Amino acid sequence: MSYTEKQFLEELAALKSELRRDIEAHAVGLDPSKAAIAERRRRVLKDGDFRFFAYTYFPHHIRGEPSLFQNTFCERFPKLLRVPHGVKEWFKAPRGEAKSSLLTKIGPVWCAVQALLQRAEIRSEVNWENDPPYFIDYIILLGAETKLQTKLLEVARIELTVNSALALDFPEVCGVGPKWKVAEIITKTGVKLEPFGAEQAIRGTFHGASRPKLLLGDDLITD
Repeated sequence: MSYTEKQFLEELAALKSELRRDIEAHAVGLDPSKAAIAERRRRVLKDGDFRFFAYTYFPHHIRGEPSLFQNTFCERFPKLLRVPHGVKEWFKAPRGEAKSSLLTKIGPVWCAVQALLQRAEIRSEVNWENDPPYFIDYIILLGAETKLQTKLLEVARIELTVNSALALDFPEVCGVGPKWKVAEIITKTGVKLEPFGAEQAIRGTFHGASRPKLLLGDDLITD
């Protein structure tokens, strides 16, 4: 292993330790009753309330009163994921607007949770009346450099194994999935996350019989 690789793995370990402490420090007391859990699950799964999801389960990433951009993103993002045949959209906002947190830290976990709606028993539980939503089972995290996106993948791995609030309401999603590597994971709900740099070819990648269903790009331009 080269020194550069060793440094990178040390950075990932430091990120994991820091984020674990941050999650624990911002842990919120959620009502653990069955009725309260059922209501929160319905709000996330049936209503598709991304704002509630972000501010309830990820106060260590985003907190305070939502800005105009954050409100707009929270309204648009879950709707875009359910547009038939897909869609392309760019979000632009000043620094400090939590763009990366919402899109590439919380966004992939949202998709892993929404994958529960592929199960008939979950749709029945939340009174889902329509056909199952489009199954986003392969997500590419794209950036100018692979290492940055690998760190974002590590954030998702940590959230799915450490976030106790998320585990309280969505135990079927949380925990180590069937593939759990530094550069690739498959969640317990069957969603594959993989980081790519702008210099890498995405064409030809697959997850079972699936090609990438969602590309989340962030910091695509180098200085």
